[in-house]
Amino acid sequence: MAGEAANGQIVREIGKSQGLLTLFEIAEVASWFTVTDQRPTCGIIGYKIYSTTLTELSPADTDLYARLDGANYGGDGLIKIDTTEAVTGTIIVPDFYIAAINPNADFLTDIVKVTLTCLNVDAITSAYNEANTENFVESYTTDGNVFKIYIGTPSVTETIVLSNALSFTTPVTACTAENIDLVTDDTGTTPYAGAVFTEADFTLTIDTSAAFYGPLYVKAITYVPEVFAVDKVLVTICGDQTITNADPTNAVFTITGTKSGTSEWTPFSLDGIWTTASATLPLNECPVTDIQVCEDSACLTILTEVSGLRITSTEGVFSLEIDKSIVVADPLITRHLKVISNNIEIIESFTVNLIDCSAQVISLAGEALSPITRELGKNNGLLSLLSTVETSAYFTVSDARPECEITEYLLYKTESDELT
Repeated sequence: MAGEAANGQIVREIGKSQGLLTLFEIAEVASWFTVTDQRPTCGIIGYKIYSTTLTELSPADTDLYARLDGANYGGDGLIKIDTTEAVTGTIIVPDFYIAAINPNADFLTDIVKVTLTCLNVDAITSAYNEANTENFVESYTTDGNVFKIYIGTPSVTETIVLSNALSFTTPVTACTAENIDLVTDDTGTTPYAGAVFTEADFTLTIDTSAAFYGPLYVKAITYVPEVFAVDKVLVTICGDQTITNADPTNAVFTITGTKSGTSEWTPFSLDGIWTTASATLPLNECPVTDIQVCEDSACLTILTEVSGLRITSTEGVFSLEIDKSIVVADPLITRHLKVISNNIEIIESFTVNLIDCSAQVISLAGEALSPITRELGKNNGLLSLLSTVETSAYFTVSDARPECEITEYLLYKTESDELT
């Protein structure tokens, strides 16, 4: 035995209702057998079909004999099969054997066993493979889609093995889809003729050089032309989206306050500030994927939390956080946010102004420059000893900015013992 028949068995998948099919060509069968004696008079002179390893095919083999055209099959090696569907809807063709004949024997020592499968496939279903390992493929069932192909960063081409993303099932356990066709809709009748997608041997090749958003219809075909399944797949190829600031007055762009003496992170949510879209891509189909906080307008220096500014992300929601005990922003400083949507980015500035009152000096003034004396009598009920205006006049500050003003007064029994 040689070639495909080296292990003594040939398997062919064919479907019913396709009329008379050529099962094996002359040259194909000839390639399975070799002879030890190469002289022309000792060569193979023909072929026979056997229903068992010892019994030549005969009319007694009913369905097999009729379908292989037992009376007229080509002894030269050309073997055809009639796949016309029987009334019962079932074609019964058991395994059979092909033997080569030489001038001195009915057949050679070795014969080839032929197994036919998928003859009775009459339906096929497909489903998303939850164990999918393909990049760019994700579960997606909205609007009748089976899954989604999402390519965030375009290149030239990308490939996807569809048999990893989809599983196919037929009533015949050993038979799945013969191949994949690309079509224009769920009827499966019109071949896809565009330039974005091509398919060969279950491998989908996608031209990613331009943005794309829309459905792709994948047709799983069997050996029976009328038996197929069509799946709708949403395909997104990002690349021409524009990032837009939809909330330019958000408080994050003008951060104010006073410098703190306590380390604590104050968050500013960035959720919903920026949107993305293009003429091809719907709103936020290619959303913001990353945000960085930078020292300079070109974002050459990306800041980390040791600077007192950082970006955090929780369940896809970004926040700018500031530690007011670290950031020095008096006078006002400008920093920058790099907003990234896959391969598209913009840089926007924001300001921070944290009034630093740590050098504030409070001094006595007016009447308080010497001990204050008040004379009052008893049994006069509740008296106002000092008014707010009087008390405030006792003190002056070195930094008169409103953020550094005196906020409260405390009473002490002694210079070190607060009144409680």
